[in-house]
Amino acid sequence: MSGVLDKFIAFKFISILVKPFNRTKAFKLGLIDDRGEVLVPRSDLKTREEKKAFGVFHQVIWNIKKLLARLPGGATQIGSIAAAMWLMKESTNEGHMLENPAIFEEVLLEHLVREEYLTEEQCKKVLTEQKLDDTILRGKYQISSDAVGERPIDIREPQGEVSRGDVFVVKRDITAFDTILGEPIFKVPHPKKDSDIIVVSKDDIERV
Repeated sequence: MSGVLDKFIAFKFISILVKPFNRTKAFKLGLIDDRGEVLVPRSDLKTREEKKAFGVFHQVIWNIKKLLARLPGGATQIGSIAAAMWLMKESTNEGHMLENPAIFEEVLLEHLVREEYLTEEQCKKVLTEQKLDDTILRGKYQISSDAVGERPIDIREPQGEVSRGDVFVVKRDITAFDTILGEPIFKVPHPKKDSDIIVVSKDDIERV
């Protein structure tokens, strides 16, 4: 882990991840419930206090927290977590703030091993295994994960429009543009906005 800023951001990430929803400022302000479900969309936040308590950073970390809570052992569908991690890395590293852009992957994996979601052997496998399925073939797909609807499509704006079952068409094969936690990450067409894209893993979609 390199740099004072990296250490601070890593500490903040873990602090938000492990804090119960009912002990957050956003819960006390009535913005989320005790399960982390959004009661007031980020687009409707008005005061500085509300925006500070419920930013993109919080939203993506809470999404990861909810995914970990619902996944048996925490080791399945890690691609949904990976896509959220990419968004968080991008939102934090605007302006090249981080010395180590992989800081979130390292800290999350340490957390997963410490909390016994993964063994050290599984953790090493995540970091070293090369995925062969790094292409989404052209065709018709639907959103199969609730995670896509919970995280921002664009790191600058809340979206709240994509949900499980929404359909989109891939007109030509799409190659992964990045890999997070060993998982290929893709930019695919937005199901409802022709000019926009969403960031997904293969765990988030299925062919129809």
